[in-house]
Amino acid sequence: MIGRPGLKRLNGSQAAAFREEGFVAPVSVLDGAEVAHYLACLTDFEARHGRVDRHKLRTKAHLLTPWINALVRHDALLDAVEDVLGPDILCWGCGFIVKEPGDGAFVSMHQDGYYWQWEPHEQVTAWLALTPATVESGAMRMVPLSIDRPDPIVPHEEHWQPDNLLMRGQTASGFDISRAVDAVLAPGEMSLHH
Repeated sequence: MIGRPGLKRLNGSQAAAFREEGFVAPVSVLDGAEVAHYLACLTDFEARHGRVDRHKLRTKAHLLTPWINALVRHDALLDAVEDVLGPDILCWGCGFIVKEPGDGAFVSMHQDGYYWQWEPHEQVTAWLALTPATVESGAMRMVPLSIDRPDPIVPHEEHWQPDNLLMRGQTASGFDISRAVDAVLAPGEMSLHH
């Protein structure tokens, strides 16, 4: 069952928002020095290996890169995840979705659980900003959808498009897009979404 008593990082209204709407943002995780450190690690990675593009560091990056492994084990991040999932946590995947200014890249409206196909649907995605995620820079948009519904997954269709950063172009349908809200994040903040 998602949502546990005894919160470590989230406050009661944030935990309730996650249960009732399927997401919570912003959640403060890293301080300024930590953001600078991890952003420097990413910059160094790109200097040595080339810009993080649509295919580099997309899945399992925490198994390949020590600084990313340290980030997914950060106490503040794990405490927030524990607040919605409980203490039995497995990092199934970790990656970067980078949208450079003017490159046309986008991520279609989707639910991760649709293509992960886990049963039960007790998962959370932690999306951490190392740079400002504003409406202008392409912050995520989320549609409130209770995770307590009998089936929290809505129908999806696959529409491959070259600029869509999702491999199969998964696009959710069957919900009211007019209810979407922008998950604006400052560096060091994250969203948790189901």
